[in-house]
Amino acid sequence: MDNSNLQIDKMLVLSTAHIMQETCEFLESRSCPLIVYPKHEYGYIILVYTDTEDDDKCDVIPECLKGLLEFAARQDCEWIMLDRDASICAELPSYEW
Repeated sequence: MDNSNLQIDKMLVLSTAHIMQETCEFLESRSCPLIVYPKHEYGYIILVYTDTEDDDKCDVIPECLKGLLEFAARQDCEWIMLDRDASICAELPSYEW
């Protein structure tokens, strides 16, 4: 099998503790402009959005989520998986809820 044309993307796995509870409601709402896949009740898989030219989209994204998207982009990741059982990163803010 020739695997030379396969695309493989990096995914950053972080705890849902890095977002506020209200951000979960945003991720599940129709007003969320991001590509988000719910992981049942365990978290979310989110496409890393880096187009800061679209101010309308950026304006509605909660600050805690913007920070994660920026952090993931700096790690050269295309996706973020937020999971309630994943590790907490000491470099990022975390929230109890």
